[in-house]
Amino acid sequence: MKSIALFLMCTQFLVAQKKHFHAIEYNLSFLQKHSPRMNFDPEGLSHGIEYRFFKQSSGCKHWENYYNAPRIGFLAKFLYLGNPNQILGHAFSVYPFLEMDFGKRFHLLLSDGIAYFDSPFHIKKNPKQNAIGSHWNRSICIKGQWRIYRNRYFDFFSGIGFTHYSNGAYDSPNLGLNYPSLDFHLRQKSVELNPFVKNKNAARIYSKWSTSLRTGLALKELKTTGGPKFFVYTLSVDAGYHYSDYKAIQFGAESEYHAVSPYFYEHTSAVEKVNPFQLALRYQLFVAHEWLLGKTSVSLSAGYRLNKDILLGGYSFYNKLNVSYHLPRLFRVVDPIVGISLKANFGVADHMALYFGLRWHKLKSSSN
Repeated sequence: MKSIALFLMCTQFLVAQKKHFHAIEYNLSFLQKHSPRMNFDPEGLSHGIEYRFFKQSSGCKHWENYYNAPRIGFLAKFLYLGNPNQILGHAFSVYPFLEMDFGKRFHLLLSDGIAYFDSPFHIKKNPKQNAIGSHWNRSICIKGQWRIYRNRYFDFFSGIGFTHYSNGAYDSPNLGLNYPSLDFHLRQKSVELNPFVKNKNAARIYSKWSTSLRTGLALKELKTTGGPKFFVYTLSVDAGYHYSDYKAIQFGAESEYHAVSPYFYEHTSAVEKVNPFQLALRYQLFVAHEWLLGKTSVSLSAGYRLNKDILLGGYSFYNKLNVSYHLPRLFRVVDPIVGISLKANFGVADHMALYFGLRWHKLKSSSN
């Protein structure tokens, strides 16, 4: 009977639901100078305009119900990057996004996409731009917005956001750009969630513990703009405690091999008693939190490098953002994963890696 009732509620929701919605947004932001190595001083404010195209999920799937029927869509953004504009120029971005409700008024938006810069570093035309070294970059955007007015046709929101641009050190220079923003948002009136019923007594689908193994590969350009690119090889293992089906805390260890270290050692040092291979290895411990959103997961980690005798290692403390896609399960136990990882040291990108992994996570029951 419960299954029939849930099916009828979902059917009612889908029939009453509009297919798609539109929204526009204005961003008032500024460039945060997060590194003293920037060759220029940001001045004044930046201005952006966004267009969103999205749909409301039904909340009938287990993960949708857990996150209160989130909205899924695409976002296009134009940003005047501020002054000195002859150095910074403009950025054009496209993102897929997920927006979740917390209460009746507050929304949280998560997005990860690509951005095109019309004025990156150029040794002759734009030599002072040492924050962005390529036309194409990755962009990550997070927003928290509060609905402050609604009428029959529209909802009006205001809130704060944060947008990061970087190519993950694939092309140097690459200090990255960070833009905090004040946002003003107008959208078509969203579907009322009266038909949506939160299932507070849903049975667990997965067991509480998991183990993951991942290996990754990155290319980075360091020191010499337009010079050679160097491989970064990564290997990690972690144990995860899943305090819900869609949230987990992970503890792990990882190693990285940076091919750039022995290259620079061999070309700049006359010391022969050091093993160049050891200079390239990083041994690290980390703790992370993961959110599972359907077949996609997002995790944020903080880590510490244990060994000190390395070359071009940067800071010992670091952060990583992992965005993963979970492939069809194998033998009801193994979860293949592919994804992209961005490692940063105090806001400056170290590398961006593509990775493949396997997760051993026992399935308790079938999911939808």
